[in-house]
Amino acid sequence: MNSRSMFAGCVIAAVLAVTAGCGNPPQKAFDGKTLAVGQTLVEGYDPTADRPLSVYVPSGALMLRLQDQTSYLDDGSEYTFDDIEAADGAELIGIEWEMDDLSVYPGDVGEALMATYQTDLTEQVTSGGMGLVRLTVVADGHRIRLPSDEPTDKRSRAVVGVPAGSSPTLEVDYDGETQVVDLVTGDVEPGRADPLEALAGQPTKDSWQRGERVRCPAEGQPDLAEVGFTCGASPALELPYVRGLGWADEANPYVLLDLDLSVAGVSQSEAGVRRLVVTLDGDTAVRTIDYGWGDILVFSAKPNLHHQIRIKGRLAPSAGGAIVDKELDVETWRLR
Repeated sequence: MNSRSMFAGCVIAAVLAVTAGCGNPPQKAFDGKTLAVGQTLVEGYDPTADRPLSVYVPSGALMLRLQDQTSYLDDGSEYTFDDIEAADGAELIGIEWEMDDLSVYPGDVGEALMATYQTDLTEQVTSGGMGLVRLTVVADGHRIRLPSDEPTDKRSRAVVGVPAGSSPTLEVDYDGETQVVDLVTGDVEPGRADPLEALAGQPTKDSWQRGERVRCPAEGQPDLAEVGFTCGASPALELPYVRGLGWADEANPYVLLDLDLSVAGVSQSEAGVRRLVVTLDGDTAVRTIDYGWGDILVFSAKPNLHHQIRIKGRLAPSAGGAIVDKELDVETWRLR
């Protein structure tokens, strides 16, 4: 679960400096804006502000800053809004967000989540603001999109009018999976996105696509040894999401595997290596993706410390026509 710290009092640092007390308008002529229930005011984001609450999505971490419900805001910041007051029956909440892109994940994890080679990630992830991320405030039956009429910016701040006395939540939707943030407590219900926080917290390791290989034993298969067939795989990577496939079932995450098959002195195409049947824990791959380092097989499997690969079939006559039937245990790299 995320480490969350809520801001005490009515105000958050310099961004939400309320004058004349908590929620009480100053004794002066009001020259700001009035928000009713369901209305929003989207304003500039403060680059100096701290955003301590994180919601993890496949394309990065959404960093949030929340402000307690109040009837009046008078902001002295040069970056954001003028005075705002709530209409009768309404209260105001402030939400500031910034999208911290895939840099929150080790490079290989980001590549795997987005099924894209590292050099191509920036444009795919950042084009169009936050891309697939959609933000919606929900309060007493009202659903209020942020912002209401344009794609969500990568960083911004909004003040939202909600019914007085309500307990609003913020829905963070990514490709059909919705995480719910309690705007009072800051608690996050991550759903199928829950493993992403653990992936973000892992230290960077050597690229799993090029990890150390494990040789298949050749005992009892002299024909296979004679043609020099070898197989190996890097540690398997379990993920809750792969771009193009969407979200995995919680009980069966995606397992990404880089499998190395080779025949000494014979090209893979001539040997028919690609036609060998590869299964992981008894099931065939749901997809093969290519994002820079070669083909990666994607399976749907139950979480496990190890997965068993089986490679079965016959090599082409040019490679001796050997029958291949090999099993290989592969360690899971990131099992939460």
